[in-house]
Amino acid sequence: YNEDQGAAYIVYGSGDDRPPAVDIDDEVAAGRATLITGAAFTALGNEVSGGDFNGDGLKDIALSANVGATEATVVIFGAASLPGQTIDPSSVDGTNGFVAVGNAAPEAFGFKVSFIGDINDDGLDDLAIAAQATDGLGSFNNGAVYVLFGTATGLSPLVNVSNPSGTDGFVLRGFGGEALGRWIEAAGDVNNDGVDDFLVSADRSVDGSQGVTYVV
Repeated sequence: YNEDQGAAYIVYGSGDDRPPAVDIDDEVAAGRATLITGAAFTALGNEVSGGDFNGDGLKDIALSANVGATEATVVIFGAASLPGQTIDPSSVDGTNGFVAVGNAAPEAFGFKVSFIGDINDDGLDDLAIAAQATDGLGSFNNGAVYVLFGTATGLSPLVNVSNPSGTDGFVLRGFGGEALGRWIEAAGDVNNDGVDDFLVSADRSVDGSQGVTYVV
């Protein structure tokens, strides 16, 4: 792969001792790691996160990427067959993963990518994707955070999250040029209602004086 293409590795835990320094490609060859890379994807893996999106008991991996001029986030579903493989994200078909995209205009989609726990209480991990440069409501760089609810069924290889239905997810829109989506983090159950919550930060408050953090 080349420097524009990017790559990500999943390195698997082991009860066996590893030497002090290990070549990551040797780990793939030995079946102790997985390489995720593809010629069609640039800047792959600037952001990564893990969670069980499809509820099969295995961790799935979300990675920010660009597909040509399109900003995207790739999700690779966990599987017992992954160790030792090189995975091209172009091969996702909805059953082994998917590619999420936002608006057609550049909006820094995938600036932050994070599994945020089970915020809709259906037993599946949900995924949040920040697009910090989204414009709207009469100002620039308001930012947005797209939340995609975990699901075990009904996925297509390409998922557009820009207009969620409320049943498959929702979007948090910033305002006043606050650049919402600087950071996203799972917070657990903050208000003791039995449902997970998460944190979203923005670069500045509406008056431009300071950063802010929201608990959702």
